[in-house]
Amino acid sequence: MILRRAMVDILPTKIQWRRGKGNLGIAFDHTLQKFGKGLMAEVINHSSDSLSTFIDMADLGKIYERFNQGQASTEDILSLWQAVNLSLWLETRQSSTTGISPKVN
Repeated sequence: MILRRAMVDILPTKIQWRRGKGNLGIAFDHTLQKFGKGLMAEVINHSSDSLSTFIDMADLGKIYERFNQGQASTEDILSLWQAVNLSLWLETRQSSTTGISPKVN
């Protein structure tokens, strides 16, 4: 909704509010494969204990294996992306309370 409203006077109204937009699909998968592997590996192998409060790390590891083997489903890929984002957010939040900057590759 926010993005649609932000497009006022940029996109024609018919396009701005249409339903059935395309999904990220293959482009998202490809970009994650090409640019996100290192960050995902870092999160899975060296994440803080706070991440395991929210995510089953064993399951996440299995999903990451499928991703590396090219066998991940769309749901798997979104789960990885969400885990990485949660991890980064938790690190940022922790750094704001401790004064220690998060490590970002």
